[in-house]
Amino acid sequence: MTKISSEEVRQKAVHAITRLDYSERQVAEIFGVSTRTIRRWVTQYREEGQLAPRPHGHKKALFSDEDVARAQELLQAQPDMTLEELRQALHTDASLASVCRLRQRAQKARKKRNAP
Repeated sequence: MTKISSEEVRQKAVHAITRLDYSERQVAEIFGVSTRTIRRWVTQYREEGQLAPRPHGHKKALFSDEDVARAQELLQAQPDMTLEELRQALHTDASLASVCRLRQRAQKARKKRNAP
């Protein structure tokens, strides 16, 4: 038994709706997916002309390792720096939530002193 690719399933489902006049509910039952999924596939086919699955994954990091190092330097010089001050010092228009995550990364990366 051969395995059917995701794109093949999508093509067959969309073909059943657009060419064979099956209902979304019928096709959803046949392929074992929700009617919302079928609706998304049909919409994607009509708008983009293809049915390949969209890429998954995370966005590229907003701040580079150099930014983290720069934030570390700034925070060592002025540990009580506010998020707004840090954002201005880094010359960025990132949200305060992003700057907060950057600050946390910078503080975790800091080398801690050994206890006496």
